Amino acid sequence: MLFFVKPGVGQNDNSMIIARKLTEIGYEVYVSDEFNFESPFRMSTEDIEKIKISDIVISVGGDGTMLKTAKIAVMHDKPVLGINTGRVGFLTGFKFEDIETIIRNDIDSLIISSRLLLEANNYLEKNTKPLTAVNDVVIHKGVAPKTAELAIFADEALIGEYRCDGFIVSTPTGSTAYSLSAGGPLVFPELDSIIVTPISAHSLSARGIVLSKDCRIRITATENNKIELFLSVDSGQTVLMGTEASVEVKKSKKRLKLLTNSKTDFFELIRQKIIRGE
Repeated sequence: MLFFVKPGVGQNDNSMIIARKLTEIGYEVYVSDEFNFESPFRMSTEDIEKIKISDIVISVGGDGTMLKTAKIAVMHDKPVLGINTGRVGFLTGFKFEDIETIIRNDIDSLIISSRLLLEANNYLEKNTKPLTAVNDVVIHKGVAPKTAELAIFADEALIGEYRCDGFIVSTPTGSTAYSLSAGGPLVFPELDSIIVTPISAHSLSARGIVLSKDCRIRITATENNKIELFLSVDSGQTVLMGTEASVEVKKSKKRLKLLTNSKTDFFELIRQKIIRGE
């Protein structure tokens, strides 16, 4: 079995500890370079060749590192295991201090949690490359002091027009992230659905909505919109869309294969990470 280990920034030492423990047991391990902030998805030819023949990709860091690693793993249809050395760790389900137990006892008992992904397209420019999201796609006004004027559609049916700071279109995996902070619902991560949550809507009746995984969601600037809008994916990639923006979001054909174990309890994670803040 070959492991491809991807360190987050400052995680080379921890990655080498993990690699050494895996090697001691008899596994083959390849440790990549740390993520580069300027080009997080640029990989060397050697990295690409190694990940193609790997059985498992290991992310070492926090949820930010995991989001980047997950996209690399998805590109090559590889399962990914998250080792948490950060703070929150919803995606990185295993603690670094438990690595010995995981490697020696739990590798064979790991199970794949298949997660829905989203892809976002510029609706006005059909030939642009779609952006893939593990957590969420966000259409927002940036730092502008005014509200945006947006209309939202599900399968071309108008849901409503809103004055707001933007919209979050989230996967169930991402329901514990920005969507939650904006008042969106918690959704069980393996439930295939799409969550749409307004950001700071200028209305007492504006609420989030949970839609079918097969819905095509379109968010469009109305004629009254006067501010430039941005498209952000997983709190990372950001694209300036202009004042006449129109973005389509739908489920991706690809899935994230997230490795967990049978002891993983989503509701315990909620109690631990959100309620108790551990």
